[in-house]
Amino acid sequence: RRGVWAVCFSPVDQVLASSSADGMMKLWNLQDFSCLKTFEGHDASVLKVIFVSRGSQLLTSGSDGLVKLWTIKTNECVKTLDAHQDKVWGLHGSHKDDKIVTGSADSNIIVWEDVTEVELAEEQAKQEDQILKQQELSNLLHEKKYVKALGLAISLDQPHTVLTVIKAIRQSEHSRDLLENTLLKLRVDQKEALLRYCVVWNTNARNCLDAQSVLQVLLTHLPPEELLQFQGARTHLEGLIPYTERHVERIDRLLQASMFLNYMWQKMRVAGAASSVDQDEEMDTTPLTQTQPLFFMDKDKAEGSSDERRGSDSDGGQDEDPDCCREEEEEEVVVMEPCPSL
Repeated sequence: RRGVWAVCFSPVDQVLASSSADGMMKLWNLQDFSCLKTFEGHDASVLKVIFVSRGSQLLTSGSDGLVKLWTIKTNECVKTLDAHQDKVWGLHGSHKDDKIVTGSADSNIIVWEDVTEVELAEEQAKQEDQILKQQELSNLLHEKKYVKALGLAISLDQPHTVLTVIKAIRQSEHSRDLLENTLLKLRVDQKEALLRYCVVWNTNARNCLDAQSVLQVLLTHLPPEELLQFQGARTHLEGLIPYTERHVERIDRLLQASMFLNYMWQKMRVAGAASSVDQDEEMDTTPLTQTQPLFFMDKDKAEGSSDERRGSDSDGGQDEDPDCCREEEEEEVVVMEPCPSL
């Protein structure tokens, strides 16, 4: 067991917090004196402990020179303040819980201010600004103002949004000239960001065509000296080479397979034309629908076969039963022949 350095009562509950030399803090129930929670995180003795945030959090200081903020509900350390070089012996919080004061053996006293609300307000303002910019970007794309849309997307530093604008440009009419004119109107820093995004897009086969289209414009119209002045240009270009080679090999295999398929299709057409009546007639490749019958009945042959049977029966079978002959005459003979289309 190690010594207990500090204790503090909760301002809202019947709970006591204690800190000891074993590097742990504990919460104790004052009714039955049971241990409710244990907090571990300091590398040395915990010298001070206080309740903050209306009893929902703990603030501790230790011999390791660290000040830690703990959330009681989750047992997690949500913030670590590292500004002292020696043991932090003094720790005190204001009544409003907006400031704390720490004193250390390094002869420094530091006043800390709670900026949680300020950070939340900044984050909320940032999200609102992002929403407004996204709406403005949608309006610019709808109005086909691609230069402003691309510049706004790059300012948001969102590669996926920039890719959406590039795809919209490539899907429009006269996409090649439009993409070239749009990219050349960008600033130097925007072109630099676009080159960095192309490295990411080129790693995906779905987006490689968009990346290669942008690279073609940049590499064609920008001199090598200007490209090399971009930050990390050599690294980006080296990262583009292996994926580009992989895409080219994949396209070559696809082209070879398509040419083989086209060759086989031409041979099938020639073979089909040779077996048909006319050499110049193209083979009918329309699929056989369900409305076309596979077989048909030749009624003339059926009637002829019936007459022959009746004639043979009348010549050689006079002793046979007339009723039996009548039943045979009433029978319908059906001859099945394949359809000419087959």
